[in-house]
Formats: sequence, C-alpha cells, structure tokens
Amino acid sequence: VTLSGAGEAERVRQEVVSWDLFSVLGVDPVLGRHFLPEDVPSDESSAVLISHGLWERRFGADPNVLGQTFTVVGKVRTVIGVMPPGFWIYPWAKNADVWIAYNLSSNKLVPPDSIWLSVIGRLKRGATIEQAQAELDTIARRLDLASAETDTGWSVRVEPLHERVLGRYGERLYILLGAVGFVLLIACTNVANLLLARANARQKEIAVRASLGAGRLRLIRQLLTESAALALLGGAVGVLLSLWGIELFVALAPQWFVRTDEIGIDATVLGFTLGISLLTGILFGLAPALRASKPDLNESLKEGGRRSRGGSRHRSHSLLVVSEVALALVLLVGAGLMINSFLRLQRVHLGFDPDNLLTAEILLEGPKYWDWVEGADMKRVTPQGAIFYERLLERARSLPGVKSADIISRLPGRGMWRVQFATIGRPAPAPDELPRAGYNEISPGLFRTMGIPLLKGRYLTERDMEASPWVVIINESMVRQFFPDEDPIGKILHMSIYHGGTARTVQEEKPREIVGVVGDVRHRLQSDPAPAMYAPYRQHLWQTPGPRYVMHLGKNLVIRTASKPMGLATAVGRVVSEIDKDQVVYDVMTMEERLSESVAPWRFSMRLYSIFAGLAVILAAVGIFGVISYSVSQRTHEFGIRMALGADRSDILKLVVRQGLVLVLIGVAIGVAAALGLTRLIASELYGVTPTDPVTFMA
Repeated sequence: VTLSGAGEAERVRQEVVSWDLFSVLGVDPVLGRHFLPEDVPSDESSAVLISHGLWERRFGADPNVLGQTFTVVGKVRTVIGVMPPGFWIYPWAKNADVWIAYNLSSNKLVPPDSIWLSVIGRLKRGATIEQAQAELDTIARRLDLASAETDTGWSVRVEPLHERVLGRYGERLYILLGAVGFVLLIACTNVANLLLARANARQKEIAVRASLGAGRLRLIRQLLTESAALALLGGAVGVLLSLWGIELFVALAPQWFVRTDEIGIDATVLGFTLGISLLTGILFGLAPALRASKPDLNESLKEGGRRSRGGSRHRSHSLLVVSEVALALVLLVGAGLMINSFLRLQRVHLGFDPDNLLTAEILLEGPKYWDWVEGADMKRVTPQGAIFYERLLERARSLPGVKSADIISRLPGRGMWRVQFATIGRPAPAPDELPRAGYNEISPGLFRTMGIPLLKGRYLTERDMEASPWVVIINESMVRQFFPDEDPIGKILHMSIYHGGTARTVQEEKPREIVGVVGDVRHRLQSDPAPAMYAPYRQHLWQTPGPRYVMHLGKNLVIRTASKPMGLATAVGRVVSEIDKDQVVYDVMTMEERLSESVAPWRFSMRLYSIFAGLAVILAAVGIFGVISYSVSQRTHEFGIRMALGADRSDILKLVVRQGLVLVLIGVAIGVAAALGLTRLIASELYGVTPTDPVTFMA
C-alpha cells in the first residue's frame, strides 16, 4: 500500500490480522501496545502497529511516535505500537511495515465465503497436531454443509508454523549440506592419504618406540592425538575463513531467501564446527594409526626398511583416490546441470526486445480511484484511474530521451492474470470446464514499445475506448490451442474471472471481438508461452469481489529510451508525484534487471554448486598428486632398475601416468553411477535439462 502524510509518500507492505494475533504469537511491541477489541468496532481498525524499520526510517526512532498519524489507502491511521526489530510471520511478508486489525464478523472485505486469510493457532498444552486436525475436520464439515448452496469441497490442513514458514527452504538447504559433506569427505580423504604416507615414513621411529616398550594402545593414542590436533587447527582456520564465506553466501542469496540477515556464527555453530573437526580427525586418523601401531620390527629396523613393500598400503592409497574422484564427479555433474539450466534460461526467446526498457510499478489507491458497489461487496473503478494514466503517459512521453511510453498490467517474468472465456457461436461448456487464458490490460502502443510483432489483424488504437465496441488481441499460442483450423479475427469472446479470494466467478459485462494476433511473449521464463489475451486499459469495467485490488488499478509503466534507462528513474518518480502527491512509483528498474531477478534462484544454485564443485576438483587434484608423488618416491629404486635394464624416460612417464589415469577412470565410473541417482534430488531446480543429461555428464 501507499503510505502518505508525515513526509513523502512511499510504498510499504501492510498485513491484515485479527486483533489478538500478536498475543497468540507471544510477541509484544517494544513501544506501545497490542490491538484491543475496541480498536475494531467494525470493518477495520484506524489504529495500526508499525515495524521497527518504519519507525526508524520515517519517524527517526522518535519515542513519542505513539499517537502520530499517516494515511494509507485514503484512510487516516494512528500509531499505537512499534514491533520488535526483525519481526515477521511469513518469509513472503518479511518486509511488512504496517499491521491493521479486521473485524471478521462485520467487515465487508471479509464476506462469509472468503478464503483468502490464513489461520494461526496455539495448541493447548499436551494437545497434538493430529487431535487439532480431527477437531478442525469436524468444524470444516459443519461449515461445508452450512454453505452447500454457494461453495463446497473446502477442507482444513493443520501444520506446524515452523514447517509452513521454512519447509520449502529445507530441501534446498539439505542439498547444500550434502554438497558441503562431499567436499568435507574429499578433504578428509586427502588427510587420510597424507597420514598413511606419514605413518609409512615414520615406520622406523614407531618401531624404535615399540622396541623400547611402548604398547600398541600408547602408539595409537599418540597418532590420534596428532591427527586430532591437526583437525582442530584446521577447524579453527575454517571458522576464520567462514566469516568471509558467510558474507559471500549472503551476497549470493536472492532477496526471497529466508533469514539471511540472521546467518552468523554463534556458540552452537562454533561447537558443531569444532566437534565435526575433532570427529573427522579421529575417524580418518584411525586407520593410519591402527596400521602404523603394528610395525614389523625386524623389517622396519633394517637399513632399507623404509622402502615400501607394496601390497595393501598402495591399495589403501588407491582406494582413497578413487573415492575422491567419485565424490568430486558427483558435485561436478550437479554444478554442470545448474550451469546448463541457467544458460538455457538466458537463451530463451523472450518474444520482445528488452534493451533500453525502463519499467516501474504503480498501484492507484484510495476512494478517488475506486469505490464500493453497494450490496455486491465489490470494488469498481472510477473514471479518475483512466485520467491519471492518460496524464502519466503524456508527461512520460515528453521526457528527454524517451522514444515511447506505455502501460501494461503484468510485466513479462511476473506471470499474468488468468481469465475464463467462452467463444460466442460455439456450444457453451459447463462453468467449471470453461477454457482459460492469460489476461493483460495495455495501452495501445505497448506492442510497438516492447517490440512484440503483429502477425495478423491490427494493433489497438486510441479509438478503443469505454464507449467503443470492446476488443481484444490474442497471441500465437491461443490461436494454436483454441483456433487451430480457423481464422480467429472477428471471433467474439465473453470473459469471466474466478476470484480465489471469495471462490466466486464474475462475468464481464460486454463481449469482446478478436481484432489481432501478436507473437508469443514468455511471461514466465521457465515456462513455455501460454495462451494470452491483451485488452485496452480503457475498456475495464471489471468488477472484482473481495478485498484485493482491482487488477487494472495496478499498472506497470514501460519506457523505451534512447540511452541508459536508469537515467530517467528520478524523473519518472517526479512525474507521478506531480500528478498526485499521494501516489508513488516503485520497483523502478530496467527490463534486463527484472529478467535477471526472475532467474535469481537458478543463478544462486549455480554459483553455490560451482563453488563447491571447484573446491572438490582442486582437492581431488591435490589428492591424486599426493598419491602419485608418494608412489613415485617409494618406487625410485624400481625405476632405477628399469632404466638400467633399458627403459627410457618416456617409458617411466607412461608407467606413472597410466597409474594415475587408471585410478581416475575407476573413480569416474563410480562417480557417474552415483550421480545418476543423486542428481534426481535437484530435478526440481533444473530447466531444459534432465537429471541424466548426457552432454553434461560427458563434459
């Protein structure tokens, strides 16, 4: 909503609650009080609670803020309290700044068939989720019977608030934890290899200790103490490095990622890190310690006893290298699939030209722009809305550097409104079987401004007004799906909208004639173009039930510029303020920035997997180098004999390289088999590729 008064107008997020929600949540304001029943005698409260951030930003953290007023949606609100810093209920409302209370029994914004509110409750002591579910199922059946004439089939699902809030992030974080675990295993494998080599090099020392009376348990304890000390030292260095790593993670995380501002190192994280370090030091130092603690005294104390005797030691080194390569390959394949998905998203055909496009969002609010249809619980647009946008377009087009300017309800990357329609002259389907398509309201020049091609018929014109015959333009996908063997131009459609907030369908007053066909535009980058319709924004006598804003009151301004678009951002904000000081333009950004924002989840996953895969490859390479280097040092005598018998430098080189390649190829084979199973865990994050994409695996 737009907040005005007490300074310049600005966009804030407002949450609607019942008056006792905060006492149920057990959260108290840091200043002022909760809502009381008398705050909401009817409809909604004039009293509001504000966020700590809004208090600091707009009121300068004034301790006397209680009782001060501002205007939201044309109504004066009085501040009665300030919520604690960082308070939020749902991740998708983390930036809420204003809370108002509704009277659920008398508010026309919440009719009896409304289903747009979420319910939060606290269980009685000793009660279970299952008991609550059973009781609410009974209540739901009772309500279902009571509303049998209007709407049926609704049920209740009870779930812990923690799962509701954080559940959808868990899968992504567990996969991330798995990647971290793989890197840790590779690092530990390297350490185990080094400890094995170190134990072999210390055979004579350990034999001397044993011959002087040191028991096997004493030797194991000494070796494990050394490996644990190394692990703890590494863990401590890792904690220091993680301070930089956390900053990197937060910088990479998209805005929607939950609780990034709370990520840090506390006592629990520190204890877990050092505990894991100690545990890995002991576990991966145990095998070398057990082997080294049982030396062959006769062999070890001989002059040449330090030379390798081959056999099981070499097999142990080789097995560890194979494990590293297999683990690294799984991470590489995961990163490759994410990179492949991201590249495919960037290469999709958008259906328009995003270069030099500036976009901004506007949502007209207040009684000046809409009023209530008495007796119908519906909002209706006043003529002032169209006048506002006419003036906005006129002034925006006159700004220096502007080639053209137009408006659209929903921009590409944000999806579209969905409407039902019936084609006049065809057999009428049942109401629940009506076909659906996307719907957008636009100004006549929008297609030219965005570079969307006209394929048939005509563009919209300035003559397509309220009093003119109503018209609509459809896209290629709609022609293919609904008019495959006929000319769509001239067909008459009658549209209606299903409003989820009240489970009610409302039909448009007038039918519309199809006057043109345009190219497909991707309104969701990760989805193929779907059937879509474009109507003139002046032909918008739509009535929408329920509390949500009327779709055509919210618009996006699209400006084609001659040079860098962001240079006009300030001017656009000034134009809106000059037309109506109580309205505000927000989310001003280039079209390229919006498109980049829409692929943020894929970019985030790609970068993280790539970082871990890169670390894994480096560690695996270090491990292979260490094993081959150690093997060469142990076989120097053998190589000398081979060369004395006629082998040249290339023969020795082939022998060594072959050893490394055999280990790598075995590791690759095992890694491919593991990746074929594990990459299915990230299938939901992929676009345009399968979890078993052969090109990615080969690369």
